[in-house]
Amino acid sequence: MDKKFQTLLHYFTQEALHALLLSKGRSCVSIATIGFALFIFGIYLLIAGNVQTFVEVWQEEIHLEVFLSDDLTLNETNEIAHTIEALPDVLSPVRYISQNEALERFKKQGYENFFEGLSHNPLPASFQIILQPEKRTIADIKRISSELLAIPGIDDVTSGIDLVKKLEVVSSFIRMAGFFAGFLIFIASIFIISNTIKLSLYTRLDEIEIMKLVGATNSFVMVPYLIEGIIQGITGAFSSMFFIFIGYRLFLARMQFAEVVLLGFGPLSFLSFGQCLELVIIGIIIGLVGSFISVKHFLNPRFSRRLKSGY
Repeated sequence: MDKKFQTLLHYFTQEALHALLLSKGRSCVSIATIGFALFIFGIYLLIAGNVQTFVEVWQEEIHLEVFLSDDLTLNETNEIAHTIEALPDVLSPVRYISQNEALERFKKQGYENFFEGLSHNPLPASFQIILQPEKRTIADIKRISSELLAIPGIDDVTSGIDLVKKLEVVSSFIRMAGFFAGFLIFIASIFIISNTIKLSLYTRLDEIEIMKLVGATNSFVMVPYLIEGIIQGITGAFSSMFFIFIGYRLFLARMQFAEVVLLGFGPLSFLSFGQCLELVIIGIIIGLVGSFISVKHFLNPRFSRRLKSGY
């Protein structure tokens, strides 16, 4: 690395740290603002990511349950099985579940008392159908279900499509809400940081004027404040991840087990490395943009003349 560049970088970093220490209160407000904005955005990423994971896992494991009429003969049942297996969207072979097996499954799930007093088994026989991986979308499941219902001897077809549809609606709502909330907080953060940097510039007005008189360019004056904004952005990003992690651990601790048994796809995952990196990058952008706006405005010759004249 060039020695001159090293010297300049050291100087600019020192100036940025000096400005941060000189206005601790205002700097803390800026960092807290960035941290809060990224905390909200990080929670959105955490929820949206886990919901999307659940949708994907559910779609991978989704199957259709085809319930048969009670009066079918063995030959008719076999014929229906061959018809289903001939469909290009179905993975062969299909699994046959008899009435007795269906009853045993219900009893294992804790419903044995439900059938007491009944003279016959009310549960129908069924086929469990696994679809081709590329045919597990909502549109394909609806189409295949309609095709199956058209086969004589099939009374009903069920799947987890309703749950997947609801989760996709929830996922879409989370994405929209996260986008609008993130956008508003992003603008508010830039405004607060811009004003914080501007106040720091006011306190160093005489020093900046002297630097300009001895030949300092606008870029030379601007760089330390841009670095200050970057430092604030990075600090805010890491503080947001720290509090997101605390919230994540507290949420898991309040559960009976450290995994979401109700959702059935294992433990909730924390933010990935890529998502954490995304938060840091957004924090840097917020800090940079806020700093750039305030310094650019402050170094504007028209603004400088108004400041000198007392307006």
